[in-house]
Amino acid sequence: MNAEETKSLIPYAEAAEKKWFLNRKPAKPVKEVNVRFTNGKSYRYLSKVECTPDDVLTIDYGGATSYCMGQAEKVGGIEHLKPLSAIRTLFVFSTDPGKREIKRNVSAYKAMDSKKLITDYDSYACRIVDRYIAKVLDSITVLAFPEFVDDEAIAEAKKYLETKCFLPAELIRENQTRNLDIVFPRYYPGWLEDFKSLNFWNKDFVKKNLFDAYERYNCYKIGFFDYDRTIGDLYEKDPEFLEAFNELVYRSALSILIRGGFVNLLEAALTAEMPIDAYYDKLIDYANEIGSTYCCKVLKEARK
Repeated sequence: MNAEETKSLIPYAEAAEKKWFLNRKPAKPVKEVNVRFTNGKSYRYLSKVECTPDDVLTIDYGGATSYCMGQAEKVGGIEHLKPLSAIRTLFVFSTDPGKREIKRNVSAYKAMDSKKLITDYDSYACRIVDRYIAKVLDSITVLAFPEFVDDEAIAEAKKYLETKCFLPAELIRENQTRNLDIVFPRYYPGWLEDFKSLNFWNKDFVKKNLFDAYERYNCYKIGFFDYDRTIGDLYEKDPEFLEAFNELVYRSALSILIRGGFVNLLEAALTAEMPIDAYYDKLIDYANEIGSTYCCKVLKEARK
């Protein structure tokens, strides 16, 4: 499945009436959840987040359904999966949160400092893009429920959404010694073509040290040899690459909201002056193409 073609099974008219949030409640113990996709197929996943039937989920990296969106059907104890090898859910969207739920979002984005963005990797690869997307979604959730947080939390969330992401060169250099691939996920159409067309890939240092670059599991994975420590500096200082990286983060987060039909979250996101002007029209086109009419209307009205 192509991730950008999957969406929530909840009709968009129904989804538009709900109060969605990014669920951060830990599942104790972890759960086995059946997720059904738009192609009618259903698969089992491991969820470290407490979820219920009808929640909307995106799937973590590691298989053919990576970054795809589906709907939870059945949630229960682990009966069929092997926890150490099972593919997990990545983002869980639930409805009607209380104060405690939104406080978890505040705690999550405060805890996600720049060092953790780089070094909090799994056994597969560095997941810096997913970490940034999570921080964007947490910040948006906070703005969507101002009644549950203080003014400081709102200001911090807004400030984060209005500040471009960056790649800390020193931390990247430290992690290059691990020969760790970086995963660039696929959430919207055309992302890979744009990414591959960057002049960044033609720089001598990059060409000399690139040892791996391939498409797999709805993403593009790249890796560098660890002996040249200038790669981190290029990541941090190359303007074209940084613009593309920021577009990947912010546009992916908003594409998730559009695919899910999470109108309340999209409205909240657009109250911040996010750095999305360069591809705003593409967001509208995407919403229109997949039939997310309510999100399309929100995007058009916010531009007026």
